[in-house]
Amino acid sequence: MTSPVNTTNTTVTQNETATGDAQRDPAEELPGMTGERVRSIVAVIVTTYALVQSILAARGVNPLPFTSDQVSTAVFAVIGIAGSIYNWWTHNAVTIAAYKGKLLTQSLKLAKHAGDGKAGE
Repeated sequence: MTSPVNTTNTTVTQNETATGDAQRDPAEELPGMTGERVRSIVAVIVTTYALVQSILAARGVNPLPFTSDQVSTAVFAVIGIAGSIYNWWTHNAVTIAAYKGKLLTQSLKLAKHAGDGKAGE
C-alpha cells in the first residue's frame, strides 16, 4: 500500500526509483500470514524472551524456567492452532448465514459460467 506523491504533472508512488521503474511492494506479494512472516514473528518473540531472561538474570531474579527452544515451539503451536481454526472457520459454512452465502456464491458461479460452457468450475 503506497501513497502517491505528486511530482509536477505525474503521480509517482513512493516505491518508484529515480529512473521511473515501478517496484512491487513486497507486502502486496505476501498477503496474509505467510511462512516468512510467521518465522519473523516467532524470531521477534524468542528474541524478546531472551532479552527478558538476560534482564532478569542481571537483576539477580531467577530467570524464567523455559528455554528459547521451548518458547519457540509453544509459539509455533499457538500459531498453528490459531491458523487451523481460522482456516476451518473461513472455509466451512458454520452458521446458517454462511451456508446461504455459500449457496448464493455457487449459484452465481454457475450462472456466470453457464454461457461459457464451464459450469461446475
